[in-house]
Amino acid sequence: AEVKTRTSTDTELNSTPETPEEAADVEASVATMYSRQRSTIEFRSAKVMLCVVIGYVIGLQLIAFIAFGIYFQANNHARHVVNKPGPWWFSLFHTVAALNNAGFSLLPDNCMQLAKMPFPLLLTCALILLGNTGYPLGLWLVTWTLRHIRPKSKLSLVLRDVLMRPRACLTVLFPSFHTFMLLLVVTGLTLLHFGLLTGFNWRYLKFLPPGHRVVNTFFQSVSTRTAGFNSMDINVLDGSSLVVMIAMMYIAGVPIAVALRDTNLVVGAWSAPDERAQHSARAMHQVKRLLVMDMLWVVVPWIIICAIENHNLREHPEAYNEFKILFEIVSAYGTVGLTLGIPNQVYSFSGGLHCASKIFLVAVMMAGRHRGFPDNIDLAIQPPGVFVHRNYEVKERHVYSGGTVKQRSSVVIGDDSESSKVAVKTRELLDEYSITPPKTRATQLDDDGSGH
Repeated sequence: AEVKTRTSTDTELNSTPETPEEAADVEASVATMYSRQRSTIEFRSAKVMLCVVIGYVIGLQLIAFIAFGIYFQANNHARHVVNKPGPWWFSLFHTVAALNNAGFSLLPDNCMQLAKMPFPLLLTCALILLGNTGYPLGLWLVTWTLRHIRPKSKLSLVLRDVLMRPRACLTVLFPSFHTFMLLLVVTGLTLLHFGLLTGFNWRYLKFLPPGHRVVNTFFQSVSTRTAGFNSMDINVLDGSSLVVMIAMMYIAGVPIAVALRDTNLVVGAWSAPDERAQHSARAMHQVKRLLVMDMLWVVVPWIIICAIENHNLREHPEAYNEFKILFEIVSAYGTVGLTLGIPNQVYSFSGGLHCASKIFLVAVMMAGRHRGFPDNIDLAIQPPGVFVHRNYEVKERHVYSGGTVKQRSSVVIGDDSESSKVAVKTRELLDEYSITPPKTRATQLDDDGSGH
């Protein structure tokens, strides 16, 4: 029945129009048909990805919670360290804090008591990455894996469409090219920070065996950019290491923000070399723009807070200085949470600031938390089919000469040869989904002819 319906529909749509009005009707009908069918696929993709995201978040936390709980329960020294909150309650709290990059800990010195426990430190590193800068990477890997488990299933077809046009239904799922570039950037920044911390502070960590020094510096290099955990007293680190930490906290959200803004358009998985060059140029423009805009949110509050804290800077130079204020501001703007603290006090450095300074820090944190937002309405949160309907374009018009059709019309997505591949892939997906086109041209358009 579907074959007969589709055949009769295609025959009617492909029949030669006799007037320009009928030609325009055909063009609008075909575009509306593709838009509606594409909307059906988008809706299915959104439902599937909702389940994938929930499963990703809950699954990671459940696995990490069980692993932490078994370790702290079985290891005598670890169980003694977390004895007050309890091994399982500590495991639950620490798992959620690590995956969400909160940086809070139930231990009074954060993670410093775990400095000689490589397993919880490395597992915390994995949660930090998979919950923030590595979240698009982990989500893409899970989607790709589910796509290839059963290649012929309906779920596989939906996930294939998601991987073809990932930004159509999710803001933080990027095309393969951008995902690969994000992987390179995150890996490069982590290794660079790890190498600098190891080289600058190897002599300051003599209280730890060599293997534990490597693990702790790696943990700190991962945690510094987003999470705010610390397994070592950062006040004893080399001054150059603190400058590097400021730089890493400053650029913490840039990779995700650049990828988010650069992919706020429909991009296929098969971008041509010239298109990739355009993406690279846009990415560099976004990097420069973000760094310049971010500088204002760091320098201006720094000047204001230094003016407010002028009395403390003069009277208590051992506890208050301009560098500590800068460190606190950058940590707040990067939503990291690291602090150099105040001598002989259990609270952070911001706890000793005036109320007005704290208000400015709150504003800086809010600005830093939302700096990754796109410049306009993201395509992933528009109603299904809106961006597809907008990107349909009739490439060839019906040309009439003496009542005879000289050229047939064809509808593609976008405005280049690469986009025509998207149209072909979309048609293949529609066939595999067994989505039947509307039966007649008359039923494809509403009374106002808009097709919605």
